[in-house]
Amino acid sequence: MNRQRWLLVLFTGCVVGVIVAADIGWASTILRFVHSIPLGDKVCHAVFMGGICWLANRAFSSRGLVPGFKFPTRVTGIVTALVLLEELSQKWIPGRTFSYGDIAADLLGIATAVIAEWLWPKRYRA
Repeated sequence: MNRQRWLLVLFTGCVVGVIVAADIGWASTILRFVHSIPLGDKVCHAVFMGGICWLANRAFSSRGLVPGFKFPTRVTGIVTALVLLEELSQKWIPGRTFSYGDIAADLLGIATAVIAEWLWPKRYRA
């Protein structure tokens, strides 16, 4: 497995750990701190989901979703679908709150990752 895939696994594992900890109530102290910062929760959503998308695009080569266009890729589509499913699942998890603002922050992070990948010089790609 190449370096980009290891980074993706590590980063995604950390994000999943935060999500699970929040779902079962273990992260209340950390979440209180994040929510005490103005827009802290939204920034975390954008950074986490954008980071996963960027690393996934770096780790896996994929064709574009639209014929003739390189971006967004199928990998981006899969990441976006999983992120949206995770956000929607919060409607049914006690102690979690569904928020359109969180979805918007997730999508902003993913869009930023797509633009960064598109602008990233080819010489730095794996």
